[in-house]
Amino acid sequence: MHENFIREMGILSDVTRKNAVKGETKPGAKKTRSDRAIEIYCDGACSGNPGPGGYGAILKFGDTVKEISGCHPNTTNNRMEMTALIEALRLIKRPSRIRVTTDSNYLLKGMTEWVPVWKRNNWINSRKKPVLNRDLWERLLELSKGHEIEWKWIKGHAGHKENERCDALAREALQQCQRRPEEREPVPDEWLDVLGCMTYGIYVLTARYKTRINGMIASWVSQVSYAPPLVLVAVHPNRYTHELIEKSNAFALHLLRKDQKDFLERFKGPQPGAKFKSIDWVEGASGCPILKDSLGFIECRVIEKYTPGNHTLYVGQVLSGRLHFSEDPLNTSDYGGVYLGKFGQVQGRRKFQPQEYI
Repeated sequence: MHENFIREMGILSDVTRKNAVKGETKPGAKKTRSDRAIEIYCDGACSGNPGPGGYGAILKFGDTVKEISGCHPNTTNNRMEMTALIEALRLIKRPSRIRVTTDSNYLLKGMTEWVPVWKRNNWINSRKKPVLNRDLWERLLELSKGHEIEWKWIKGHAGHKENERCDALAREALQQCQRRPEEREPVPDEWLDVLGCMTYGIYVLTARYKTRINGMIASWVSQVSYAPPLVLVAVHPNRYTHELIEKSNAFALHLLRKDQKDFLERFKGPQPGAKFKSIDWVEGASGCPILKDSLGFIECRVIEKYTPGNHTLYVGQVLSGRLHFSEDPLNTSDYGGVYLGKFGQVQGRRKFQPQEYI
C-alpha cells in the first residue's frame, strides 16, 4: 500500500478509536480529521455469470487515493462485487469510520438486512436452501468487525465518477482472465532459466468436503509466519482439490521421504478413489485425509486467499502437525524438476508436461 495511505489511515484509526469512547462530537463543535470517513467504492464484472470475472475498488481518505483490482477465471458477478469490498477492507488494519458506496443491492442488502437472518437460521435462506456465497459473507463479517460502516447505494452506469472508474478497473482485470494463454505476453527464456533453478519441497496436498476427498502433488508451498504459524500453498482453479478447499476452507500438506517417489506417483492421476486405495490414512481434525506413511504432515484452516495470477494462493493457519520419521524430506531436486505451470516442469533443459501435477 502507498506509504501516505498507511499514514493517513493510521491517524484516522487512532482518533476514531478515542472518539468511540468519548462519544459523538458536540453540536457546533469544529470538525477534525476524525469526522472524515474512509471512502470505499467497489464494483464487479463477469462474462458469462458464471465465467471469468473481475473486481475493482477505490479507497479514498482526504486527498489520498488507492485503486485495487483483480480477476478470477471462473466466478459470478455477485462474488466479484463481494470480493471488491473484501479486498478493500483487508487494507484497513485498524478500527475506522468507513463509507461504502456500491451499485450492488445484493451486497448492500446482504450485509445490512439478510445476513443477520441467515446466521440465526444457520445459513439457510427463506427457500430452505443453503445460502450462496457463504464463505464470502463470513469473510465480510470478519473484516467488518471493529469498523463503523455506513452504506450507500447508487445506480450503476449513471455517470458516478468513482463507480464508473471501479467498473473500468473490474473490466480491465476481467480481460486479463479472458485472454488465452497464447495471447498473453510470453515469458522470456532467461526468466524461465532462473525460475527453473529455484528449489522447493514437494508435497502431497489433501482436502475433503463431506464425502469427497482428493490428493495432489504440490510444490509452490512456503511458511509465511511463525506467530501464528501460517503456510501458503498455490493451487490452480482447474484442480479438483481447489474445489474441495474452496468448500471446506481446510487442507493438509504431507512431507515425503526421499525413497517415496513411487508413493508420490499415485497422486498424479485424476481418479480420487485410486489415489487412496490400499494406503493407510485417517481423518484429521479438519476432516482432511492424513497419510499415515508420510514423513510428516501439517493440517491447516484457510484464513486468507488471493488470486493475483492464474493460481489461488491459500494462507492456512496450522491446526495440527506431526513428524513421523526423522529423515530429510523429498524435494524437487530429488524428484526431477521444478514445476513452472503452463511451461511444464524443468530441470536444466529437461521438460515434462504440466499435467503431471493434478
